[in-house]
Amino acid sequence: MSDLFTSIFTPGPTPTLLVATNISFAALQFILLVLLILTYSIHFIILSVLCGGLWWSINWFAAELEVAKRTEKKKTQNEAEQPHESMRRREENSAEDSGTETEAGEERAPAPQRRNVTRNTLQPGDAEMERIRLRAWAGKVSFGMVICDTPDSYNNRVDRIMSTPCIVVERPDDVTYAAYIRLEQRRSLAIISAGLARVNMTATLSNATAPNTQDYGGDEISALVLDPGYSVTRGGFAGEDVPKSVIPSFYGIIPSGPGPKYLYGENAVHTPLPNIEVGNPVSQNGVVEDWETATQLWEYAITSRLTNTKPSNPLTNGLNDKTDELKQEMEGVETQERPLEENPLLMSETGWNTGKGREKPIEIAMENWGAPAFWLARSGVLSAFSAGKASALVIDVGASSTSITPVHDGIMLKKGTLRCPLAGNYISDQLRLIFSTSQPSIPLTPHYLINSKTPVDAGAPSQATYRTFQPGSEPHPSFRAFQEERILTEFKESVVAVWNPGRLGGHNQHGGTNLDAARTQNTRSFEMPDGYNQLFGVERYRATESLFDAKMALSDASHPAPTPNQTLPQMIAQSLLQVDVDIRPHLLGNVVVVGGSSLIHGFNERLKQELEVMYPGPRVRIFSPGSVVERKFSGWIGGSILASLGTFHQMWISKKEYDEHGPGIVEKRCK
Repeated sequence: MSDLFTSIFTPGPTPTLLVATNISFAALQFILLVLLILTYSIHFIILSVLCGGLWWSINWFAAELEVAKRTEKKKTQNEAEQPHESMRRREENSAEDSGTETEAGEERAPAPQRRNVTRNTLQPGDAEMERIRLRAWAGKVSFGMVICDTPDSYNNRVDRIMSTPCIVVERPDDVTYAAYIRLEQRRSLAIISAGLARVNMTATLSNATAPNTQDYGGDEISALVLDPGYSVTRGGFAGEDVPKSVIPSFYGIIPSGPGPKYLYGENAVHTPLPNIEVGNPVSQNGVVEDWETATQLWEYAITSRLTNTKPSNPLTNGLNDKTDELKQEMEGVETQERPLEENPLLMSETGWNTGKGREKPIEIAMENWGAPAFWLARSGVLSAFSAGKASALVIDVGASSTSITPVHDGIMLKKGTLRCPLAGNYISDQLRLIFSTSQPSIPLTPHYLINSKTPVDAGAPSQATYRTFQPGSEPHPSFRAFQEERILTEFKESVVAVWNPGRLGGHNQHGGTNLDAARTQNTRSFEMPDGYNQLFGVERYRATESLFDAKMALSDASHPAPTPNQTLPQMIAQSLLQVDVDIRPHLLGNVVVVGGSSLIHGFNERLKQELEVMYPGPRVRIFSPGSVVERKFSGWIGGSILASLGTFHQMWISKKEYDEHGPGIVEKRCK
């Protein structure tokens, strides 16, 4: 009995049935967990499908509602036969003022018909200020409701007039115009956006209306566009692709008789006349210093190619006999004939121009040339318009200076406008230092001093015969410096390049210096006018490297080294610091590079690299015309687009307004 009791209560191994039971319970738990997960997954999928269907239904309903609204809007516009009552009254008043017929029944001279956009001035207190008159480029008239505060809303909400010039009035004291013009380029017909430009009307001019078409000819007369610069002065008719008149801004001076004789034009300044001296009315910073000579130079640019010259006096041309009758008839002819009596003038200026420098051009145009209307525009804004940008960061690398101009909604941000002397002439000075310090030194002899030359090997001394002048008849040293600049310009166009990637004084990814890597690059040859020729390697990059890195600049007593703040990347950084932080990414995404000196090989690539290093967050996009003509004449092309718009006619400063307010009206109107 005791053994049986012990065997019953003594612990032993786990029975087989109990182990099987535990395994079955664990498997059942796993199956239940899998079923629970599948159930939740099915519920989530069903819920997602329902939400997606609901979202699609909402979008479909919104789209149908938008289509219905547009259809109803078009139907209302088609049924509308007459404009708003207030606009009808203003049209009747403007018709009476233009001279169709008065209340008394007497007829007046009819006003000239306009081909493009006509605008009715909207006065404060109108019931519907957003109703404006639109006319297509072909002449079709339609009326509609247009409300747009920003370029984005303009592009999104006014789809039907994307290619139609229009005017948008936001407030009584502000006038905003947006225009699109078709401009035929050399390769294709492109629609160029002239952008949004805003003119804040001051209190003294808040009640001023648009100039009468009889004052400046309206659309029947083409406006002239004049773009003076330090190196070249460009002139032409508005609406054309390129300027017809392109002359050097330099002029020749020859001592003769009681006073010096001034010579203008391409041939005059390149002919080695006895004792000829070369001058420039524009200073290195782009501001006019000699207004008397500048007036004659600009008048020559206009009359030589664009308008007729003044008729010569028959008493002195040798074709008529000298009689008292002819003398009486020719009295006062010089005062009657003026170059711009029939053409409005749009003129460009630098962003840092002084107040006197802004008032003097309108005084010359109105009083000396007899222009019926005038407008003064910033060159940076015009360059942005030429690229189809209303907001952009314009980098203009010219001959005498480089300018950084931030443009927002067609307005130049003056605080962010900066300039520095590191431009084409600075690169020429660097080349002179490179040539003079080379072993042996590289001669720089102008073409006019060479009679003949003999071909020589690379690096060998030149074998040329030189031209001699009579004592006392040699050209002035300024003439030689001007001709040497022509050689350096040709050298820059064919040999000089910008190093990329990295900086020339830095290290590359292989551990070596970029300066050593530049010595292994392909060389380019160049032949001087006297026959001397040489292969240029690293010298190609040394001349331009100081535009981005001041440490690589060459200097001497007459050519001091630039400061780090004068380099192009630092100038851009300083300019962006002066503008609102919200528009900086937009400006970096619309960088417009123009100017003749920006045509140097590799310039845009290096500039984009420098900007991406300084601003790694926002996307940097550079817009630069591929055509040499468009790059050099971007300011003039922007003025040609702007002055040819029908919507721009309301902006002209008429002769009547000039007589009333004086030259100071430029500061009030041309912002």
